Amino acid sequence: MKQVLINLLTNAIQASPWGEPVLVSSSVKGENILIDVTDHGRGLAADQKEHIFTPFFTTKKEGIGLGLVMVKNIVSAHGGEVQFFDNPPPEPGLTFRVVLPKEPKVRSAAYQK
Repeated sequence: MKQVLINLLTNAIQASPWGEPVLVSSSVKGENILIDVTDHGRGLAADQKEHIFTPFFTTKKEGIGLGLVMVKNIVSAHGGEVQFFDNPPPEPGLTFRVVLPKEPKVRSAAYQK
């Protein structure tokens, strides 16, 4: 999960204009833990949104397009999901939300006590 946060925070910092905040928040909703990372960048075009978790897709001049793929794979391995949405107007940017179950749904033998 450390790598998930590193990747989401790095993306948010790179997307946000200099001096704009990157917000991180967490909450519990029902049986899930929610972690939100909010940037204040320019957001994504509709055609970019459908490819955001595709390997090697990137909107950056530098980067190889594997950060969000890694985020999705790690979160999925923990029984969760990754969502993203536009920030409510008038705020620019995106929020990435990690949704994790409070209790793991499936545990591999390596993690069982």
